[in-house]
Amino acid sequence: MKNILGLIIAATLITFTACDYNGKNFPGYNKDVPTDIRTVEYTMTDDDYGMVASNAGNKAMAKQEGVEKALAAVASKKAFNKQIKADKYAPVVVAYRFPVFDDGTAVKLTYKYIEEVPKPLYTDTIAASKPYTLNKNDYDTAYTTASDTAYFKSVAQVKSNMGKILKGKFPAATPDSMILVTYDLKVSGATVTTTALWRLVAAQWSEYVNASVYIMQKADYTSMNLKYDNFSGTQADSYLPVFLKSKYPYMAADKKLGIVYKHFNSGKTTIKVDEYVYDGSVWAKVPNAVEETHTDQFVKLNGKWVYNPSVALDLSGQSAEVQAYYQAAVDWVWENIDQPAGCSAKGQGYVTSFGNSDYYGGMTARYNNVDLNVTKAREQTAASTIEAIKNAYPASMTDEQVEAKMKQQLIAELNGMLQKMHPDAVPVEGIDVIYTIKLPFYRKNSHSIQYKVTAKGKFEYVEGSFKDLGK
Repeated sequence: MKNILGLIIAATLITFTACDYNGKNFPGYNKDVPTDIRTVEYTMTDDDYGMVASNAGNKAMAKQEGVEKALAAVASKKAFNKQIKADKYAPVVVAYRFPVFDDGTAVKLTYKYIEEVPKPLYTDTIAASKPYTLNKNDYDTAYTTASDTAYFKSVAQVKSNMGKILKGKFPAATPDSMILVTYDLKVSGATVTTTALWRLVAAQWSEYVNASVYIMQKADYTSMNLKYDNFSGTQADSYLPVFLKSKYPYMAADKKLGIVYKHFNSGKTTIKVDEYVYDGSVWAKVPNAVEETHTDQFVKLNGKWVYNPSVALDLSGQSAEVQAYYQAAVDWVWENIDQPAGCSAKGQGYVTSFGNSDYYGGMTARYNNVDLNVTKAREQTAASTIEAIKNAYPASMTDEQVEAKMKQQLIAELNGMLQKMHPDAVPVEGIDVIYTIKLPFYRKNSHSIQYKVTAKGKFEYVEGSFKDLGK
């Protein structure tokens, strides 16, 4: 998971989570036994990635899954990847770096991850194509051996004869195979060299046309003062941004284009295709992968370190980060309770006219706490012209009953808050991913409450977890 501010598993939460949280979520944890339980943040070093790749257990697991090369890449790239995920392969690092801490210890491990960028569907097919340059015998297919013609006389001749030529040259080609064909064509009395992609579809060769793909021509290489119709080394990365800016001077921003070119290396010519994007000023190559920084949590359970993305949120204090959670809760009430009831302006329902507090569950971003002030709750709702809200806390209810109702509504409000603040939270197979929230109450003890992640961005209240912390 990505970093979640500085609120999650903060050092100040140790006393809050060490007993109730660990006892709730980690079976086998005994709160009555003195233990060395810590919450640690650690960033992996280059040596740690080498440890991941060389560990015997990891090697055995990678071999069983057929991803040995991907495991080796962790050491060379100094990053995890799509095949080798930290949740399965990083526990060896945590175990080595933190050998003495007891069950219940949580380590937030920060590491690098290489995320593959999705490629256009045509990329792999084009990159697998073969280059072929027509010779005199090929043109004889269109004309005769006596004609001594080494070019096509018209575009029509290309279309009517190229399929026959390729079928004869590549009889074993499989469906969807592509050939990058270079041939000469006489246009207006001048002979030009043309390069085009041809594709085998339903046993017939036809020219591949895609408005999102440009095929480099011999004239293009010549315009760059290159001797041959190909790039070598890193020339493509240097030349193509300038070439594209010149060729498409009026291109709209955010336009993407696949560029097909020949690349010469070690005596062999291959076909490459790179995708470029224009930002309105510069053409930039779209990378095949990007390096990201991730942070995952590992917890020691029964002597073993296991991936567990459960989160503890301490919503105490007056920071902007904390306030954002309270405001998200109030906004949820406005969007999901007040407006559906018929409110058109804040102040007409549970949310106050200032828009930063509510008397539905009592969340207030003004003071960053929960305010279960029954008197104010009655005043706020009684002034509403919306019948359902006006009668929310009638005189027939005791203050204790109103407060109990607000607490029940707070459970729903906090669920909505989590959905707004953690839309990327996801369940993990074999683990209950729990979000534990500590809330300060105005003129009352702080409370804790827990929610289980049931689907992406979806939460479920853990029955019986809403508790008074006694202080």
